[in-house]
Amino acid sequence: MVSLLPGDIKQRTVFFAGTAALQNVSIEAVPEIASFLSVTPSAIAFLSASQNQLIQIRVTMPVNASSSTYYGTIHVDDGSSTIPQTLKMTITVGLPPDPGAAGNATLAGIDSYGDGVRDDVQRYIGLTYPQSAKERAALTQAAMAMQDELTGDSNGPKEVGDALDCLGATLMTSGGDVVGGKNTHDAFLSLEAVILNTPDRAKGLAQADSLSGAVIRFSTPYAQKASRCSIDPSLFPN
Repeated sequence: MVSLLPGDIKQRTVFFAGTAALQNVSIEAVPEIASFLSVTPSAIAFLSASQNQLIQIRVTMPVNASSSTYYGTIHVDDGSSTIPQTLKMTITVGLPPDPGAAGNATLAGIDSYGDGVRDDVQRYIGLTYPQSAKERAALTQAAMAMQDELTGDSNGPKEVGDALDCLGATLMTSGGDVVGGKNTHDAFLSLEAVILNTPDRAKGLAQADSLSGAVIRFSTPYAQKASRCSIDPSLFPN
């Protein structure tokens, strides 16, 4: 399941494994979703029965897309027939419903679409930054990183550092852009306040930080900040 707004780009990585050796395999989405969903790689020359193949799924929603839900599958074909196992996709254009008090009952909260971002946080990003898909992507990356850190993922601190660099690449115009730097700082702190919206979540992050120990972060040159983004900022329309 994937939820996004018009102009957004979201990516997921899955592993494909065959129960028998496969060769000259093609991987493609059905026509109902093929216009905005791409698969990389789209072809595999050979895959042994014991081998896993990493597949990247990218959904690129047009800026003029209307609120709707699309259903489709990704098929695997070996040239003579379609392999029965398919990957079902549900793609929703729009924001998830407000989870209300139920969304604050646990550290992880409610993530209806299983994309690593709580529903309340996804709504905050979409409603606060409606003008720019690029900014929403950077803040979504930051939200996923902070959620990982909050829930004890050992990679969380590094992910947060990368997300901060990505946010800087998005909101700053140069290494000397003082206003852009302040906007980056303010945007991150505002997002953090939404994520740490209960005493248990604030305490959970403090505990995660204490367990991870000292984290040394070196300043990333402005020209390299965009490389820390999980999705290339140049792909976005705005």
